[in-house]
Amino acid sequence: DPHSTKFLSASRALQAAIAMHIVEGYLYRRGRHLKSWRRRFFIFEDGMLLYKKNDDTTSRVLDEDRVFDILYWSGRPHGLCLKLRGDRLIYLTARSEEDATRWHDTIESYLTEQRCIEDLRRALCRGRLPSIRESVSELARPE
Repeated sequence: DPHSTKFLSASRALQAAIAMHIVEGYLYRRGRHLKSWRRRFFIFEDGMLLYKKNDDTTSRVLDEDRVFDILYWSGRPHGLCLKLRGDRLIYLTARSEEDATRWHDTIESYLTEQRCIEDLRRALCRGRLPSIRESVSELARPE
């Protein structure tokens, strides 16, 4: 069935994008001072969120910041709240539940991976895990 094949390849592409921690598209952003909502083109890649007025490659980046947390936000349908550097919060809404989930899951996947890497780094620094050099030496020893 060609429809199920298209769906499977689209699903695989989405899973690959989430694994690479990249998501982009239009979202509505709440203004900082005036509580108006503006449609902006957002890109999240490897922990950084940037947005522009539109998806034109020549369009100037309006803001760029590191993301530290993401939550679903009940203030609007398909709402998201992102915690940025300096505890700054940014409120966004997606066009659909699927879009909100795609953004949430991609960013959450990145943040979870970063926490795991940090936990491993701490354990390694405290000597709780064998060093990579020791692990490689053990593998290289003849039985």
